[in-house]
Amino acid sequence: MRLAVVAVLVLVVIIAITIMMMGGGGGAPESREEEVKEVKKEVKEEMMQVGYMVGQFAPSFMVTTISGETVSLSDFRGKYVAVWFMVPQGCPICASQARELKKLQMDLGDDLVVIAITLLDYEGVEEDLKSFMASNGLPQWLYAVDRMGLGVKYNIIEMGVVLLDPRGRIIYRGIPSASYEDMSSAIRSA
Repeated sequence: MRLAVVAVLVLVVIIAITIMMMGGGGGAPESREEEVKEVKKEVKEEMMQVGYMVGQFAPSFMVTTISGETVSLSDFRGKYVAVWFMVPQGCPICASQARELKKLQMDLGDDLVVIAITLLDYEGVEEDLKSFMASNGLPQWLYAVDRMGLGVKYNIIEMGVVLLDPRGRIIYRGIPSASYEDMSSAIRSA
């Protein structure tokens, strides 16, 4: 439901901006620019209600990793956390994302926790996740299957990275993936 609302809002913004740019908004160019700003502001406010956005505190969660360890987001206060929603099989974007997260891990060391979560839940998913991470991940990363609706809480359909500061505030969202440069920039700005 939330995703449908977001999709409709994005479509409304695109249509509104197109109409205004084509002259359908009326008035001088400055007034069209103001109209575009107003529409963008309204959409942003609507999106804030349907998903956790940059600047907000991340929704807490508790997840059981594929190794059987139960962890809570609050366990990692004082560290940066990358909540990485990924696909564990046949996904070149995810392999690339792993490389970007490894670079960030090299910079931050133990000050970064990576939690790789797949939204897919099927027979054999844990084995696929283990196999993917053996080839692409790092031993200290945590791996889990989303059986708690985290994708919905974080407004992620399939893939993406949500980066949290040490207080648990969202400082960056990369959908469907996040570059090392963008994540580093978000950390420097936090």
